[in-house]
Amino acid sequence: MKYVLSILLLLFTVMCLWIDCSVGDPQSNNNPPGSGTETVGGILVDSTGTPVSEAAVHVRPVDPSSTILYHGFTDDTGAYEIDSVKQGVYNLFGFTSDTSLLVKRDSIVKQDQISLNLGVDTMVAPGGLFGRVLLDSVSKAGVKIYVHGYSYVAHTNDSGYYKMENVYPGIYTLGYSYIGYREERDTGVVVLPATIDTLPTKHLVLDTINAPPAPKNLRLTYDTLSGVATLVWDPVPVADLNHYKVYHDSAGTPVLLGTAKQNLFVDSIFSNLLDTSSYERVYQVVAVDNGNNASLYSNPLDLVALSPTLLRTYFTFAKVHDTLVNGQEVTLALSYTNKTRLNTRILWYCGNPLDTVRIDTISDKSGTDTLVYAWQDSGYHTVRVEALDNGGQVWCDSLRVRILDSSQIYIPDTWRDVKAMTHKRRFNEAICVNDALYVLGGGEDFYNGIDIIPRALTVAEKFTFADSTWVAIDSMPTPRFTAAVAAVQKKIYVIGGRNLETTHNTIDVYNTETGNWEAPITMPSIRYGHVARVRQDTIFLFGGYKKDNNGLVITADIDAFVPATNTWELKRKMQTPRAYHQVVQMENQFYILGGIENLEGLRSVEIYDPTTNHISRGDPLRQARMHFGAVVLNNEIYVVGGMVSLLSSEMLSSMDAFDKEKGWHERKPLSKARHSFGICGYKGILYVTGGADKEFPYLGQLNTILKYYP
Repeated sequence: MKYVLSILLLLFTVMCLWIDCSVGDPQSNNNPPGSGTETVGGILVDSTGTPVSEAAVHVRPVDPSSTILYHGFTDDTGAYEIDSVKQGVYNLFGFTSDTSLLVKRDSIVKQDQISLNLGVDTMVAPGGLFGRVLLDSVSKAGVKIYVHGYSYVAHTNDSGYYKMENVYPGIYTLGYSYIGYREERDTGVVVLPATIDTLPTKHLVLDTINAPPAPKNLRLTYDTLSGVATLVWDPVPVADLNHYKVYHDSAGTPVLLGTAKQNLFVDSIFSNLLDTSSYERVYQVVAVDNGNNASLYSNPLDLVALSPTLLRTYFTFAKVHDTLVNGQEVTLALSYTNKTRLNTRILWYCGNPLDTVRIDTISDKSGTDTLVYAWQDSGYHTVRVEALDNGGQVWCDSLRVRILDSSQIYIPDTWRDVKAMTHKRRFNEAICVNDALYVLGGGEDFYNGIDIIPRALTVAEKFTFADSTWVAIDSMPTPRFTAAVAAVQKKIYVIGGRNLETTHNTIDVYNTETGNWEAPITMPSIRYGHVARVRQDTIFLFGGYKKDNNGLVITADIDAFVPATNTWELKRKMQTPRAYHQVVQMENQFYILGGIENLEGLRSVEIYDPTTNHISRGDPLRQARMHFGAVVLNNEIYVVGGMVSLLSSEMLSSMDAFDKEKGWHERKPLSKARHSFGICGYKGILYVTGGADKEFPYLGQLNTILKYYP
């Protein structure tokens, strides 16, 4: 306390001397600069008294709502003169182009039709503030720290620390805010020249008094095939949000339909698809916090839901027959029915890419149709059928035909369960080598007395596709999660990552032929939250967290590692630093997808050509994603699940696909949102391993495996 009082007294004395020696007679018009009738002028020097030239000088009204700004620059003598400054009370700011020197004058009174000569001001080096903010004793990224009445703003990192630099020396009021928590202020905060002062840790507590704001931007989609309305709205940004309540109107009175933890609600209006009624709905949503405080209703949204039974053409595929007469010729049998409308055409699509192979003109509500088609190669093939009704509506369905010794039917764009792993985990890595799926490391829940965090695992498992069995393999030498994985010459490289206390600069190497872990390899730097991909026996590492001269940062580096020679090379830098992203290889190019920069999620896509070492921009993702998965199947990029950013608890179940003709488009989502999982592709099928299906901080971990047929 004595130290703070001494600083305040010193600042007060310096400011009094400064003002006493620098402010001239405001009525005087005889001492240029500042001698015009509507000018503000003065001279800026450094601490040695040397004039400072080419410094910017801004004069702004004290009223923060005003948009008025007067500005000028100092000449070789350090003098400035700003014209046409009207009567008012202003703050003056001066700064060099590199902001190495600053000066500030508060509450300057400018009278009408009289110039103001401010005399000589001494510019000093900027100062700053450093500290930590905890939310209910827990560190969290994104807490806002701001200087009241000025534009200085900083945000906390994952550990709750912040740093505010290039601040004009002076005495300020400092504010702390995070949505859902009580806003706090500290007065008399001193910023000294050329000094980064450390402030005591600030603690914010939940705001349990005020109700959350009403949900905004309520919108819906209605699936006429299933009679299901899907409601979505913007997440309510409240830290202590507990749940949402969804209502529909009944005779002018809201009736509770149900509750939702996330900003999504599914209303199965027609649980019985034979129901031929129509229903009117007026939806509204309310947000409720942990103190059971409820918001106002959202905007109402109207829906008139027609019965799917009245509109839809239903399809049924009969057994697929092998004729075996003409090699792989297959007969497909189809039945269709519509209760109210006539079907006028049936269109069949086959081949790769899909093309129209037959159009049948019809005129009935129900009927049958068949197609005989011969594929030229074995494997999976898609068949699509469309029916056009006399209302102009096109109804479609499709199936998968697998040509082996006999034909089997698979419905495309579907998710299926696979036999679960023996160990639950998230932030794990997955890779397919030698007709087997390997799942390596990851994290499991651990409570450290303050927060629930992942504890790194060494557990490794192998799934054999031939007999669909899981077996344990030798544990990894090093526990790690958020690592990267790559395979070269039947060896698996688990690269970097971290555990609870340590970040790794090592690589664990597993020989799939001997079943042994080999001696670890040392990397030039620690790395986690990055991605590894292989081309021509070279492992490319993209982004992630990396230590450099500035400490631990999200990097834009693309590094190449050649295991055969144990050599490293920095190839180039991405246009955007990113971590927790994904990279896939398509047509000899690497597509770098999403992730985070700072705390915000990214939609941006970069395309890296390792042959030319060139990077270009790609079509951005449909939405920002981090902790998600991505693979290439049938020359299409698939992205699935994940989270929006570190600043949001929103989880994703959606899946999008990209090809160069259609761009990004929706595919069938996961049945439940999932993030922080391992992912790989095997023989045209996507596999998702483990992960979490809960939001921060209560993530949990999963041992379930999903596969997707494109």
